[in-house]
Amino acid sequence: MPGTIDPSGTEAAMRIIALEEHFLDLDVARASRPEAERLSPGSTAAYAPGTGYPYTPAPEVLLDLGEGRIADMDAHGISVQVLSTLSTQQLPADVAVELVRKVNDRTAAAVAAHPDRFAAFAALPTAVPEAAADELARAVGELGFVGSMINGRTGGGFLDEPRFDPVLRRSAELRVPIYLHPGVPPVETSRSNYEGGLDPIVTARLQTSAWGWHVETGTH
Repeated sequence: MPGTIDPSGTEAAMRIIALEEHFLDLDVARASRPEAERLSPGSTAAYAPGTGYPYTPAPEVLLDLGEGRIADMDAHGISVQVLSTLSTQQLPADVAVELVRKVNDRTAAAVAAHPDRFAAFAALPTAVPEAAADELARAVGELGFVGSMINGRTGGGFLDEPRFDPVLRRSAELRVPIYLHPGVPPVETSRSNYEGGLDPIVTARLQTSAWGWHVETGTH
């Protein structure tokens, strides 16, 4: 399996396993968009090409779970990516379970096609905590995933709320980690901390990469 490449052109012994390796699922993106836009109306513009942000991957790059992604890994000395999708914590409860199951199956197919290059974190429908616990068990037990990723709050709540106990309990029983990824803070938090008459693009970046992501995840 490839490792990092040293300046002499020979392969080094150390392998790099990358954990923050997202892909785009269009069904999840469409279903989560209303909540995402409610939380951060300026977010799409803030990270669009041409607005000064240094790098935003093109949709076709994020959609790729095959040879294009592997070629990019090889070009940067990445041995393994642990794949994950985004935005499932913003899915409405009435569609979350079905969409998350489908996206986990899609992820599993990518891992099965390239088992020496990909592993996966499970997406969870945390809007329905009991179903999220069951999906975690399926993803780990049947699909071979190595843990789960939770992207920020669900309905404004952190994981220490009692309603999420089934998810925490199942993760402990399975002895797998929960990767806490940033998410957009609630509207109330943004209004008091990140707005103040600022340009919507500035607010969106303060909510996310400039400050909010780090505070939210640290608090979580």
